[in-house]
Amino acid sequence: MRQLLLLAVVMLIAGCHGHQQQAGTRSDADELLATYSHKGDFEGALRVIDSLEQAGVFNAIRANRSRGACYLYLDNPKKAEYCFREAYKIKPVTKEDKLNHFSAAQSLSDILKVKYEYEEALRVLLPAIKMVEDGVINSPEEYSTMLFTLGECQYKLGQKAEAAKNLEKGYALKTKLMRADTTGFNALTAMEVCFNMAAACYDAKDNVDTAMIWLKRSEEALDYYKNQPTSYGEQEAIRRGYLQLQKALLLYKKGKNEEAEKSFADYQQSLLYQTETGKLGGAEYLYNSKQWDKAADHYEYVDSFFTHRNMNATLENIQEWMVPRYLSCANAGQTAKTIAVGRDLCQMLDSAIAVAQRDKAAELATIYETQQKEAQIAQQQAELSQQRIIGLFIAVVALFIFFIIYMLIRHRAAARLAEVKAAQERIESELRIARDIQMSMVPSIFPEREGLDMYASMTPAKEVGGDLYGYLMQGDQLYFAVGDVSGKGVPASLFMAQATRLFLTLAKQGMKPAEICTHMNDALSGADNENGMFVTFWLGMLDLQTGHLDFCNAGHNPPVIGGGDSKGEFLKMEANAPIGLWPDLKYVGEEIDTIKGRPLFIYTDGLNEAENPQQEQFGDKRLLDMLRNTHFDSAQQVVDTLKAEVEKHRNGAEPNDDLTMMCLRCVTQ
Repeated sequence: MRQLLLLAVVMLIAGCHGHQQQAGTRSDADELLATYSHKGDFEGALRVIDSLEQAGVFNAIRANRSRGACYLYLDNPKKAEYCFREAYKIKPVTKEDKLNHFSAAQSLSDILKVKYEYEEALRVLLPAIKMVEDGVINSPEEYSTMLFTLGECQYKLGQKAEAAKNLEKGYALKTKLMRADTTGFNALTAMEVCFNMAAACYDAKDNVDTAMIWLKRSEEALDYYKNQPTSYGEQEAIRRGYLQLQKALLLYKKGKNEEAEKSFADYQQSLLYQTETGKLGGAEYLYNSKQWDKAADHYEYVDSFFTHRNMNATLENIQEWMVPRYLSCANAGQTAKTIAVGRDLCQMLDSAIAVAQRDKAAELATIYETQQKEAQIAQQQAELSQQRIIGLFIAVVALFIFFIIYMLIRHRAAARLAEVKAAQERIESELRIARDIQMSMVPSIFPEREGLDMYASMTPAKEVGGDLYGYLMQGDQLYFAVGDVSGKGVPASLFMAQATRLFLTLAKQGMKPAEICTHMNDALSGADNENGMFVTFWLGMLDLQTGHLDFCNAGHNPPVIGGGDSKGEFLKMEANAPIGLWPDLKYVGEEIDTIKGRPLFIYTDGLNEAENPQQEQFGDKRLLDMLRNTHFDSAQQVVDTLKAEVEKHRNGAEPNDDLTMMCLRCVTQ
């Protein structure tokens, strides 16, 4: 239920960039975009942004920040996150650049918080907050909201002293802004951030008194909003319902049962309670207060909730609604309903697993439609199936443990702890197996051919990762590639496996690098790519006799080529989009007459963006200086030297991304 308000905060933040503009500075471009936004035509707004960028009216920072806001309203958080990241990673120069960079940082940090990626949210937030505190940006509304986001992330990470300081600072500023604002905007944002903190304290199960303080502050902000001339009654009433429900939950947890019942009775009179969503919220309170009969009655709204929204069963909503429904019926002694709900629960679990399997099967069919040999298809499907089974097995194990905890909660507390520990060990074991499988998919043996020196290495940031590299010898032609899949963990590793096998299959057909990238993009950006995953990719084809190099870059970091007067420089390349984002793109390839005797170094951003404990990056300049001043003894020596330098730079900090490097030199006469 509280995820609805979290999403509302993100949407408010994305839409409030206009508060940063000075009065009277709106351009014709701003007015044009505002026209599309007011009509709700965000697809049209995206087309306008593309045209403005092509005409030079918008630069890359402003264009990507604006695209990210549109994708949020189009309910595509993956593409929104990608656009905000693109805007955030560009160094701002002008005052307008700094405003858009700041706005992108704010929206990106809120998306990361909603995804529970609190540490990364802090890495984005701290530099943006410093821009305000140093006077670079004058934006008190956004500054106050960012202090709340900072405090909530610190609270979730256990940094409670720092969290309290930033939260109180943010609350004082937000209250001051609220009192001076007659639009009600700051009152609503104050209500929502205070509500989120009350929910965070409630979820932490360790500080009901603090949660009550934040809930009271949320109520005060909503009261202030209600008294504004621009307030909207239905909006106020819906939010009032959320507050009444949260208050009932907190009062019951504090042991004030009579007051909790009164607050819940007020909630039952609210506009929110008249909806299916409100009934399910009421079920949460009734379940926690052990009013089993009433809870069972309220959970019956689950069926119509699924039907009216045409929702498929997932492991998440089974855990949130169906399991408490089953336990409510069982504890109420409603035997017939318990059996019926148990049967529905099992069917929904089967359906959730079947949907996941069907979706993965459809992805495989799309990816491998270009392959010709059934034996190759079967082999590759088996390898990918191992990864899919691991992910499904982890989910099933987690769900099974959830049921065990609920069924044995009163009688087998000690056994429950043992089960949880055993489950954690099984998960760790499965992830170790997944890592071994993934590492076996990248080559560890390199071509032993006179005149060719080649070496590569991949180090995942987590148990499994999304980086990839590979090569294929076809006579005198050497295909080689390095890629970086969006995200980390098991989903990225599955996408990495798909991209790797597709690259090898297409390379065996003798295609040029640009053709391979085009075919890979067509396969990976289809309708089945619902999560919006993508891979940056650098692909080369080297003639070992002549040294001629054909290559195609798909949104990847520029390689470094040695030799020349500078002893090494970044390769200037055509700008192509990453693979998997947009279908029907035709990729442009390039060529170099010969690279004989010139080392070529290819890498992923886990190298140049590696951070030390002070969050300082390794950087492009340090990378180029290292390669220029490292004597080339062998390809492996270059890779090992860079790997050691990265570890030295990190100085004990955890890796923030996968690290992959490839180096080769052709000296065939």
